[in-house]
Amino acid sequence: MCPNANSASSYKLQYFVENYVNRNPILYIAITESWLKPYIQDAQIEIKGFNIIRADRQNRERGGSLLYINSNLPFFNEQTYDNDMCEVALCTIPNIKMIVCCFYRPPDATEESFILAIRFC
Repeated sequence: MCPNANSASSYKLQYFVENYVNRNPILYIAITESWLKPYIQDAQIEIKGFNIIRADRQNRERGGSLLYINSNLPFFNEQTYDNDMCEVALCTIPNIKMIVCCFYRPPDATEESFILAIRFC
């Protein structure tokens, strides 16, 4: 989902919203391989009616974890993690007694980086 001027990804998000989000009652959406970087603003990836929690990959290409939480659900304990290999975005939704976690582990992740990310959760 790399939303830039040379990418069709903005159409993918629009298609997803029109064909799935707007037609179904959705509490949260978890996306891995978000490919987001800090210079990409939340407004560029906004889905109306959802809050965003993002764990961008800082020092490598691709990767990343992204959570959209329905804005009708209060959440807390928002946390993100990036160890240059694995990324995690998570939060607690007390109304439904749930912890939502989006975890990205690339195929080349070392065992150590994977264990560190799991310990974060």
